[in-house]
Amino acid sequence: MRETSAYHDFLLKGDVFSEDMIDAYLHLKRQELHLAETTTTALEFQMYYSV
Repeated sequence: MRETSAYHDFLLKGDVFSEDMIDAYLHLKRQELHLAETTTTALEFQMYYSV
């Protein structure tokens, strides 16, 4: 998935970051976000899963 925004364009200026590096970083961060969103918190565990 290609990002198109002013931030994305700014990061590409001067050949500091490549398209592939930006895409890889975004992919990593999306994986981390998914893990954070789907992991049971201690409070949820206490409220719903503990006996």
